[in-house]
Amino acid sequence: MDDDIRKLQVFTFNARGVDMAVDIAQIDRVLDVDEAVERGLKIKSFYEGISFHGRTAISKVFMIKDEIPFGILIDKPGDIISVPLDSLRPLPALLSGSKCPEAIWGAVLVNNKVVLLVDFYKLQNLE
Repeated sequence: MDDDIRKLQVFTFNARGVDMAVDIAQIDRVLDVDEAVERGLKIKSFYEGISFHGRTAISKVFMIKDEIPFGILIDKPGDIISVPLDSLRPLPALLSGSKCPEAIWGAVLVNNKVVLLVDFYKLQNLE
């Protein structure tokens, strides 16, 4: 039980070939795009706030927990995993000069791959 306290549960996803993750506390559910539209969710593309080059194959919407729920379009949802808090690292210097350092706040190594950590609440507020 004590080990669970020192871990962060994240929902992984892929964005144009980049592995990313978000704290599961921000996610209400994963929806198909049509279902999100039927629910009347305000939907923002993940790429509106963050610039990545590459092919887009948007397939799902993360419904975000908030006073007024909203959706974030992503390419491909992954798994829910637990990462030790002591394995979290600050944002790589490569991204620190971009307009998204608040939304992408860190990184973690998972199965020998760097996974960027995203805060969807801060992403929602980027202009």
